[in-house]
Amino acid sequence: MKKRLFVVLLVALAVPLGMVLGQAKPHPKKEIYAKVASWTATGPGEVELKHFGPFRAVYDRSYTQGSGPQAGQKRQDRIIVHADEVGWEGRRAVAITMIDTGEAKYADTNMRTLTMVTDLANLQVLFEMGPVSGTAKDYYVGIMTESEALLSIVKTETQEYTPQKMPISEPGFGAGSWAMASMDLKPGMLINLAPYYSSQVNSLSRSHYGRVIERTKIKDGSGAGHDAWVVETSGWYGLDSPKVLRLYLRDTPPYYLGTEIFNYDTGEGKHFVWLRDFQAMEQ
Repeated sequence: MKKRLFVVLLVALAVPLGMVLGQAKPHPKKEIYAKVASWTATGPGEVELKHFGPFRAVYDRSYTQGSGPQAGQKRQDRIIVHADEVGWEGRRAVAITMIDTGEAKYADTNMRTLTMVTDLANLQVLFEMGPVSGTAKDYYVGIMTESEALLSIVKTETQEYTPQKMPISEPGFGAGSWAMASMDLKPGMLINLAPYYSSQVNSLSRSHYGRVIERTKIKDGSGAGHDAWVVETSGWYGLDSPKVLRLYLRDTPPYYLGTEIFNYDTGEGKHFVWLRDFQAMEQ
């Protein structure tokens, strides 16, 4: 797990996206995603985060554990997101803290916290600190500069410290769903954020490509209504799978409203992450 940050980064910078998605015969409804590598790329500096103000959002999440000793277990938990403006080496930046409340009986998910700092102007990720995937105690700290990625992993039980460094061409996007929401979305629009960076698979950075399906109205878990853009991506599913992820986005906080797993063969959608509550904070 020590090399995960750099493996993801290398894939984003060096591997054609079509190879990442695999070479299986695409599902008829997903043939467009086999050509993602040819879509016009949008880089940091070409997207401006709109209408930012400090906020707190709470999301409900329903999923199946994919790996580890409890693989296959059904889980229900909650993610709390707090975002505020901070200064970072002379830049205006946004500090985003995500707390995964987890389930007490599963130690590897209980109360994990991820902090991400992104440039307010272009959504480049500058800093991340969070748990090493699959553990409850071990953490990493990652800093992105204009020319290199610096990562430190700490094992709390042994106090073992492992520093890693690698050159990069430029920092990439962190909060990918926020970047998508700020792109003046239009039906049929194709999105390819590149370069892309995330050391963790979390709700904000899960997707960095997709197509705009439609504009719709949804209700969050509290019953409040929202106008939302639907951005579809093949997600972690192979091109031959009938399943896709549909992100619900808007260009004002909290930007990301939720993700639904949609099955083209059955026409059924199932909430994966869904906004429960949103609160703008006083400035």
